[in-house]
Order: sequence, then structure tokens, then C-alpha cells
Amino acid sequence: MKLNLITFASSLATRESIFTDHHELLDAISEKYDVQYIFPEELDGKPLEGATMVLVGSGGVEEMVKANIDRLPPYVVLIADGLKNSLAASLEILSWMRLEGRLGRVLHGPTGFIIQGIDDYACTSEAVARLHGKRVGVIGKPSGWLIASNVDYAAMRERWGVEMVDVPLDEVVQGYEAIDNDEVQDITDEFINKAVGVKEPSRDEVVKAMRLYRSVKDIVERYHLDAFTLNCFDLIPTTRTTGCVALALLNQ
Repeated sequence: MKLNLITFASSLATRESIFTDHHELLDAISEKYDVQYIFPEELDGKPLEGATMVLVGSGGVEEMVKANIDRLPPYVVLIADGLKNSLAASLEILSWMRLEGRLGRVLHGPTGFIIQGIDDYACTSEAVARLHGKRVGVIGKPSGWLIASNVDYAAMRERWGVEMVDVPLDEVVQGYEAIDNDEVQDITDEFINKAVGVKEPSRDEVVKAMRLYRSVKDIVERYHLDAFTLNCFDLIPTTRTTGCVALALLNQ
């Protein structure tokens, strides 16, 4: 996996001395990652693919980091092995960031602990990168009792690159009503035949669930959705079925 280390060090340090001074940590990182070291003067010219973190190579870099803060990731992880006053500088930078309302943390401790922190961040970065450009459908509005379930669409787009798409619940109902029982006979048979047992629902109930599944699936394809959330409870009065089977099959 690729890892970008934006490297800050005081003017008293040379690039060679940075690698020499911090060789234990940097060697351990290089064993697991394809590392690209980026220095402040190179920030505008290098594409940053993969996880990006900040290596604090010495003290005396606080003003340098402050001047480049808008060119760093939104969440800044400051790696400090404690050598060359790097920890003190990192704590000062983090304190300033918090005063500015910026997010980040200092990653400091034994080499194994720092590597684990890098692994966690790299995994998270990969997940966020995979989310970029995805479309999430919001089918229906949140139920009244979900008082903490409102989502800031602009924040989702800005932070994760995810586009939220509102879809009226009526479209699900209209699609459901337009689908004849005969259209879902084959998938109903397949669903029932694969079941270990059928304890409660009649075949008619399974047919209704499959009609709803087809309706929701059509909406997923029509709106090019990568994921969605569905207000199932408001469907019950009009369709006399629930979205449980639809959600299970689409998850699968």
C-alpha cells in the first residue's frame, strides 16, 4: 500500500540527516509501505495517491506546518518518534490546530504502536477513497422517532465525496403497484426453494415482498445508486408488506 509522508524538519537539518536520525521508525514503515517522502516545497507538484500523513522530523517546524496547513489533508496525523524535539513540536502544532477548529492527532510511542496507528489510518483512508463518487439514495424521510438521524448532505459531499440523492417513497409504491404477481413468480420460487423452512408467511406474502424488492431494485438502477436507506415502516400501510426481504437481497 502506498503511503505519503509529508516531511517537515528545521533548516538546521538536511534530508540525509532526517533519514539517519529516524532510521528505526522509517525502516519499519518502509517494510510495510511503498513510501513517498514529500517535502513542503514539493507539495504543489506531487499527486498524493494513498494515505497521507505528516512526519515531524525535528522541532522548530511549527510555523512551517502552519504556513502549509491548507495543503495538508483535512485530518492531519502528526508522526513523532520523540527524537530531535519532534514530540514537543507536534504537540504545539496540534494545540494550534485545535484552536483553529482543525482535526488531527499526534501519533507517538514505541515503533510498533506507531506502525499500528499508521495501519489503522491507511485502512480508513482506503475506505474513504472508495466512498468518493458514490451515490447514496435516501428513499423516504426518516421516521419521526429518529430525532438524531438527519444528515448534512453538504458535509457528506465535502468530507467523503458522497452524493446523497433524495427519492420520494411514492416512487417505490408506484413501482410496487405496477409489478404483477406473474413478474416475480420465478424469483419467488427460487427464494422459497432455497429456504431451510417456511414457518409463517404464505406464498402470497412472499410474492408481495418480492414485488417490493423488484420495485426498490428498479429505483437503485434508475438513480445509479451504490447504496441507499429506506423508510420501511411508511410502506406498510400502502403495500401491506415490509422492506426486510428487499434489503436483505440487495445487501447480498
